[in-house]
Amino acid sequence: MPEQNARSTDAAVKDAPSDGTGGPQPSFSITTLGCRANQSDSTQVAALLRRAGFEQRSWGDPVDVTVVNTCTVTGVADRQSRQALYRARRASPHGVVVVVGCWARLQGATWEGLEGVVVASGATPQRMAFEVLAAIGGGVEPDAALMDIRPTSIQGPLPSARVPLRIQDGCDQNCAYCAVRLARPKPVSMPSDVVLASLEDLGEKGTQEVVLTGINLGAWGREQAVTSGPSDLAGLLELIAERTDLPRIRISSIEPFDVSDRLLGVMAEHGDRVCAHLHMPLQSGSDQVLRLMRRPYRAEDYRLVVHRARELMPDVCLGADVIAGLPGAGDEAFESTARMIEELPLSYLHVFPFSARPGTDAADLAPHVDIHVAKDRAARLRTLSKKKRLAFYESQVGRVRDVAMEGRLCRETRLPVGMTDNFIPVRVRQAVAPTGRKCVEIVEVRDDLVFGVLRPDHRNVQLESR
Repeated sequence: MPEQNARSTDAAVKDAPSDGTGGPQPSFSITTLGCRANQSDSTQVAALLRRAGFEQRSWGDPVDVTVVNTCTVTGVADRQSRQALYRARRASPHGVVVVVGCWARLQGATWEGLEGVVVASGATPQRMAFEVLAAIGGGVEPDAALMDIRPTSIQGPLPSARVPLRIQDGCDQNCAYCAVRLARPKPVSMPSDVVLASLEDLGEKGTQEVVLTGINLGAWGREQAVTSGPSDLAGLLELIAERTDLPRIRISSIEPFDVSDRLLGVMAEHGDRVCAHLHMPLQSGSDQVLRLMRRPYRAEDYRLVVHRARELMPDVCLGADVIAGLPGAGDEAFESTARMIEELPLSYLHVFPFSARPGTDAADLAPHVDIHVAKDRAARLRTLSKKKRLAFYESQVGRVRDVAMEGRLCRETRLPVGMTDNFIPVRVRQAVAPTGRKCVEIVEVRDDLVFGVLRPDHRNVQLESR
């Protein structure tokens, strides 16, 4: 964040009223719904507000300002966003609730004018933070620099051992069912030098893993007139591996058509630091339904990417999104999807019952799938996901994996929990430092939980197969 922005933020807070709790230091809390991009934005907004002199308190505590970072990917997300707004007003009846995020940008107009609620349209954490300040009377207008995607340095404790960093925003794909592209239509990429500086800053603070995220992550660099440095995500990932010392890098959800052989090759070559994990939306295994959705690939294209990833990285964790109940998707199309998932070496699914989003073409598709049929399909897919997840976990018994400890205990077993590089939450059966990286052998899968033990001299042991 440029220094002039920091000074203007501080100046705005100096005269800001504190009418929620009566304390001399203005206070805030923040809650986040939706994707890792939202999580990254919230981390940045919180850092900016702390830098500006605010005290951060727990969500639900009485505060001067409550920030609700919303999501609109489904009707359930809309409802949860409304519920969070209501809860914030009840917790701080004399404070201000600032609503940000995709739901705020698309449906926030219905809440404008409601006492104590401010709907913010900012698309960057910096703009969101300034709108928070304006909401409490700071009287500051954001300048043009606040419209970029550059992050600010995080002050205070890190939010978790695994920190999301949004390096891309916006999507100009034309998927028929998606409302997020309406809320964030313009692709913008964080420059590679800023990405490197951000990772260096996080590394200095002891971050064990950074998750690179974006609204359409695979489009990173596509809109830039690149004259030097990497021009796509594969090149950026290679640069990060070569130029930074950050222990682990993970990439979040990425479209299958953006998973090139080069990207897979970079992941495999730098497997000691780039996590063996890909989450690629499938949505349907039926070409007819993919056309209805306006997804720019065929089922066979997806199948080839999955097998290529497994070929180059045998222990890779492969996740997929699937929509159940799109209008026009009949029984035959669903059975094609279920068969394809059964046959593919996927590790888990995220299942979404179709939710008609206002303003999208899919909202007008017909014929509609009966709601009970859609629920039954979603239930079948979730059962299949559980089967896939357990099979993947069991395939890793005897493997030695790199584990980043998460600083928490498992609720059921009270054992320390860490996350493997290939996205398996493992309970370690020995006393272990709450943070840092450990070399752990996976020894058992029981009751859907994975257990492991430390390997001696773990710093010198390479990842190995049974």
